[in-house]
Amino acid sequence: LYLFGGVENNLPKNDVWNSTNGIDWQKLTPSTKWGPRGMLQSIYYKNSLWILGGINSTISSVIDPTKFYNDVWLSTGKEINTNGVQAEIG
Repeated sequence: LYLFGGVENNLPKNDVWNSTNGIDWQKLTPSTKWGPRGMLQSIYYKNSLWILGGINSTISSVIDPTKFYNDVWLSTGKEINTNGVQAEIG
């Protein structure tokens, strides 16, 4: 399982976590090349994880359309955090 992006404490994130059991989580990287975003979509296709769109905004009743992303990012899964070195995900 992978968890990435989203909003924490009303701020968009671009960190990446993984878990083999859904209980114990390991942070793979505190940030990625793709910008902080919530409301993003993802697809796992042909052994790669695809990150699509999202919004770089805090949670509020008013959403600024200028903060929507229309980009696509690809991770092959070879980006691994070893010996404390930041993984290159995205």
